[in-house]
Amino acid sequence: SIDEAESALKASEAELKKHRDNLEDLVAERTAELKEKQNAIRKQRDFIETVINSIPDAISIIEIDSGRIIDANEAFLADVGSPREQVVGQLCHELTHSLSEMCAPPHHECPMLKTKETGQKNTVEHTHKSADGKEVIVEVSTFPIKDEEGAFSQVVHVAHDITERKEAEKTLKESEERHRMLLERLPESVVVYDMEGKANYVNPAFEKTFGWSREAVLGKKIEFVPPEIEAETKSAIKKMLADGHESMFFETKRLTKNGDYLDVQINTAPFQDPSGRKVGNIVILNDITERKYMEDQLVEAKRIADDANKAKSDFLANMSHEIRTPMNAVIGMTHLALKTNLTAKQTDYLHKIQSSANSLLGIINDILDFSKIEAGKLDMESVDFNLDDVLDNLGNLISVKAQEKEDLEVLFATAQNVPRFLVGDPLRLGQILINLANNAVKFTDTGEIVVSTEMVKKNKDRISLKFSVSDTGIGLTAEQAGKLFQSFTQADTSTTRKYGGTGLGLTISKRLVEMMGGEIWVESEPGQGSTFNFTANFGLGREDVKKRFAPIRD
Repeated sequence: SIDEAESALKASEAELKKHRDNLEDLVAERTAELKEKQNAIRKQRDFIETVINSIPDAISIIEIDSGRIIDANEAFLADVGSPREQVVGQLCHELTHSLSEMCAPPHHECPMLKTKETGQKNTVEHTHKSADGKEVIVEVSTFPIKDEEGAFSQVVHVAHDITERKEAEKTLKESEERHRMLLERLPESVVVYDMEGKANYVNPAFEKTFGWSREAVLGKKIEFVPPEIEAETKSAIKKMLADGHESMFFETKRLTKNGDYLDVQINTAPFQDPSGRKVGNIVILNDITERKYMEDQLVEAKRIADDANKAKSDFLANMSHEIRTPMNAVIGMTHLALKTNLTAKQTDYLHKIQSSANSLLGIINDILDFSKIEAGKLDMESVDFNLDDVLDNLGNLISVKAQEKEDLEVLFATAQNVPRFLVGDPLRLGQILINLANNAVKFTDTGEIVVSTEMVKKNKDRISLKFSVSDTGIGLTAEQAGKLFQSFTQADTSTTRKYGGTGLGLTISKRLVEMMGGEIWVESEPGQGSTFNFTANFGLGREDVKKRFAPIRD
């Protein structure tokens, strides 16, 4: 009835409302999910767009059929110099015609069209002019994009600026060419080995020196180590490598193609690729056969010269002994004759004979000492002696000669701190002083000669003394002083005739000074006199009880 109908209607309405509410909840839920997916897609698209826009390469997406640009990144927009709204929808070839030679007609040269034809990735290089007129070299790559049905509908166009890389490659190529030309023109032989010891390169000098052509050795091991030193060579190289010597420098022998032996100087260094990785070794071989021959000749010549010099020294020593024996007889007999009753003329004759004989004996003694020094047979004594005795003997000998000249005085100046009792060779010390003092008397007519002694340094048992012989004679130029200590040489050839002498005295003195651990030098000016200085080392002797009187100071 009516009540039942109303009740059924209300029940239907309630059921309908329930379904409507469920539908609205479902719609709301689906709408929220859709918004969430849309937001995620938008974020993903924004992320991809940010990434693409951050890429420095110029990227554009082109529709294959129409050739129109669908999208482009910021680098592409900057490259063409136009905003996005002016770029999107433009024909690729019309927009980039003035920018790329590859996009100019005929279109089959275009990498985008090649990808359209082949459906494959395509890469080319060409010169590109940007909107600001700057010319760059770019590497263009195009990638096909398939639609939902699997057909190629779009192309991704990527232009990468490789100008710097090309410049670097050009620089590297020019550098390699320069190095190649350098190696080709080097007079030394050059071989580049790989890690297996096979030759990758030889220069023309190698072909000329060793006789093998380049074609005959490339890719092979060069067998030119003499068999008799092969084991020794391998062992030496292995040891040097074990010691960490990547670069090696040594002299050895190598064989030519004809079997001739060559002396070579070898310099090896690691050969590296651009990344610094060792890929082999470079070996430079310098032919020193002629140099070694000359060295052998020089060694032989030196041996012959040394033998001849020794023979000369032995001859001089023997001759000096042979001459000195009769000279001693002449001097002795002259001395005895002077003690007999003689006329004035006879006495004068004998005095001249005695003077000449003594001079000749001095020359003979110089030659004998020089020959002993040259032969290495002159030994230094080491005995106790009193320095005052050496200086007194010098004074007695020099004063006599000085008295023969007018207005020439001989003075001695010995520092108070100089020890008198020394250990050394007093005879050789006296010989040096007599040589220097004799020269001073010889070349000084008026004025004074001063023999001075001072201490240089002293330790517990050794002392170094400096001796100086100064004069007011003719002096020396710098050129003359430079020749003084050479054998058989005097300051000037005219002095030999005017003053006499063999030119050996200073040479002998220099050698004796060096044997005493010292050095000798001269200070002089022409017309102002000379000062000869030398140092010598001695041991300290035991001082006997003996008084020494020092001069009173003014």
